Amino acid sequence: MTILSRLSLLVLIGSGVILPEIIGAMQEGYSSSANYLSELGAVGAPHATLIRYGSFLPIGLAVIVLVFGLFQKFSGLPTAKLGALLLLGIAIGYLGAFFFSCDAGCPTEGSARQSLHNLGGLIEYVGAMTGLFAIYFGVRKQASFAFSAATILTLLMVALGFFMMLSPDMQGWKGAWQRLAEYSLAGWFVFATLWQPASAKMQSSTSDA
Repeated sequence: MTILSRLSLLVLIGSGVILPEIIGAMQEGYSSSANYLSELGAVGAPHATLIRYGSFLPIGLAVIVLVFGLFQKFSGLPTAKLGALLLLGIAIGYLGAFFFSCDAGCPTEGSARQSLHNLGGLIEYVGAMTGLFAIYFGVRKQASFAFSAATILTLLMVALGFFMMLSPDMQGWKGAWQRLAEYSLAGWFVFATLWQPASAKMQSSTSDA
C-alpha cells in the first residue's frame, strides 16, 4: 500500500467514525441511534463547521484515493474495476453533504439545498450497492473466500441499513441503521485496501526471492 492509502484509511476511521461519535455525544439532544449523521452538519447545528470540514470533506477525498487504489488493484478484472468506479458515488454523497448541508432534522422534503443533499445521499447508496455487487461478481472466481464473503456481507449490510432507515416504522432508529451501512463500508474499505490478491502475493514473493 502507498502512504497515501494508509493515510486515507486513518482519515476514514478518524473522520468517518470516531469524530462523529464524539461530536454526537457532545451535542445536546442528539442521539446516534435516532438521528442521521448529516444532522451533525445541518444548518444551525452547533458543530456544523467542524463536521463539514473535519468529517464530510476529508471522507469524500479519502474515498477517492482509496477507490483509485482499488481500481489499480483490480487490474485485469474489468467488472471489478467498474465496481470500484461506482464506489465513487460514496465520495459524491459525502462531498454533497459538505457543499449542501441539510436542513435541521434532515427531512425528506425541504429547501433546494436539502433536495441536493438527499440526491447526494441517494447517489452514495446506489453507488455503494451496485459497486460492491460488481466487485463481488468480478472477483468471485479469483479472490479468496474471505474477500468475497466480506464484500457480499457488506453489500447486504448497506442494503439493509439503507432500506430500513427509510422505513416509516424505523424512524426512531434511523441513525443506527445509517451507521450500520456507513460503518460497514468503512470496515470494508480497510479490509479491501489491506487485502492483497494472490497474484500480487506471488509477485511479492518472487521479488523477495
